[in-house]
Amino acid sequence: MAHTYTNQKGIKAALSNTSDKGHTEYKDARQLQSDVVPALGLLSLDEVKRTHIIVLLDKKEKAEHFVARNRLKAVLSKYFSFVIERGHIKSNPANGIQLIKEQSRKRVLSHNDILFLWQQTDENSNLLPATCLALRFILITGQRPGEVRQLHASQIQGDVWHMENTKNGHEHSIPLSEQALRVIEQAMPHTRHGLIFAGSNGNVMGINTLPRAMKRMT
Repeated sequence: MAHTYTNQKGIKAALSNTSDKGHTEYKDARQLQSDVVPALGLLSLDEVKRTHIIVLLDKKEKAEHFVARNRLKAVLSKYFSFVIERGHIKSNPANGIQLIKEQSRKRVLSHNDILFLWQQTDENSNLLPATCLALRFILITGQRPGEVRQLHASQIQGDVWHMENTKNGHEHSIPLSEQALRVIEQAMPHTRHGLIFAGSNGNVMGINTLPRAMKRMT
């Protein structure tokens, strides 16, 4: 009977429906296991109401995880369509719940934040010099970490940083202050293959290097 079929069983069935771990359905089911099973796993499918779904989504929204909130809503809609198709319930409790505008959080550094970061990246830091200087360069220029990690000496022309392959696909030129140029000068002894802020292996600095460095400071 439908009332004996719990969400835990339904999600397990959805997970076993695909054996390809790179497949979208598998990723969806994994998200259901982490976000839904702890809250709704023991409820039978026909016990889940619209209010249950809204409570889960509101938690994401209150934490300002707007993209994750919309993603979870989409995954829940697909999941309930999956169990409807298999005859366990007749209606989708996620239907009619709207997506929200995906706003990005704005983080403004205070004077104390800036001072702290600067002090943590001085010559006494336990971090590699290239990592410290890359963080300072980001602070000075306000540019994306991904673009700073890939900064090549050939992109620096005088006091201007020319970028051809940016995230938005447009060419971009950044005037560099004396302070930014000084950071580049300090980084030159550590360059590898023209990369201003090279990783420890001589290639482009790893994508997680800077976030991990910041985490170590806190």
